Amino acid sequence: HNTMTTSSSARTTFNIIIPIAGNATRMFPASLVTPKSLFPIYNPLTKQTEPILLILLNQIKEAFDMRASSQNIALNKIAIIISEWQRPFIHQLFHDEKRLRLYENKFPETVHQLRYFAERVHLIVQREQKGYGHAVLQAKDSFDKESPIMVLLGDHIYISSDQDRRNCMLQMIDGYMEMSQYMPHFDALTSVDYCAERHLGINGVLTGDFVPLDDKHQKLHQERGILSPPKLIRLTDTVEKPHPLEARKRLYIHDEQQRKRLGLLEEDQYLCYFGIEILPFEIFTYLEELLEQLPEDEELNLRLAQHRLIERMNSGMAGLLMHGHRLDTGLPFDYLQSMNVFHENERLKQEE
Repeated sequence: HNTMTTSSSARTTFNIIIPIAGNATRMFPASLVTPKSLFPIYNPLTKQTEPILLILLNQIKEAFDMRASSQNIALNKIAIIISEWQRPFIHQLFHDEKRLRLYENKFPETVHQLRYFAERVHLIVQREQKGYGHAVLQAKDSFDKESPIMVLLGDHIYISSDQDRRNCMLQMIDGYMEMSQYMPHFDALTSVDYCAERHLGINGVLTGDFVPLDDKHQKLHQERGILSPPKLIRLTDTVEKPHPLEARKRLYIHDEQQRKRLGLLEEDQYLCYFGIEILPFEIFTYLEELLEQLPEDEELNLRLAQHRLIERMNSGMAGLLMHGHRLDTGLPFDYLQSMNVFHENERLKQEE
């Protein structure tokens, strides 16, 4: 299908899903007046206060702009999954032309960005809060069946520590294009991080085998001057928030050579989700099947659908080890820490 080639005739277009619905109870009472994805963060690069959502969108745009010609890729639709009460806030950000014109002379670049996103952002209302997978499923009727779908957490900030200075979204795009050439039957990719055994209860945990690069690919990366080529993993299993006993049995990687290649340096470390996915349209089929069997009081989990992607006979899901870390802004103290870490990171970039 058209996502697997980079020839001039077949451009790969990506769709994006950013779920932000929810009441953000843990950020009350500030969440009464602002959706948490619009909470402000100071950006020392632009010297402006930016909503979290705009930081995410700018990173997405930057990633696609950097690869548009060399990889023949394009950004198509951005679906933001909202609760009905959030609509006026998002509308205010992108579509309030009268107010945008007031700022246009002083902040021309930012106003231009907001108009760029206004053309691409589609708001989709999630009528009932039934979990992350349910939020993702709301975008099904908005997308074509051929384009890969990038899914991001709407209340996270992703910070890159990549030697090649690629942001986290760009690392994922490069990883996906590499997977398409190198593991041609695979059409799903998830970003992978590390977590200690004591944090298993708050993470989706993964396991699999490192995919070594052949000489041809290694040489290609050297010629292009790439310092950190994508590290891909052929995933074999995943469990959401496993008990340590189950994790040790099902998910722990015992082989010392594998652990070394995967960068699992501590004895109690596991692989876990980092929070950015690139998924095929097929994910919606699995989510619908799971929704039909879902008990009334349970949430629809995206990771269960991803487990089905892993188990497919003729395909699978790969993992990409990320150079970077994610900042969760969904709790009061974490939000404060995120602001400080983001500020320090952007300031250091400026000094470079």
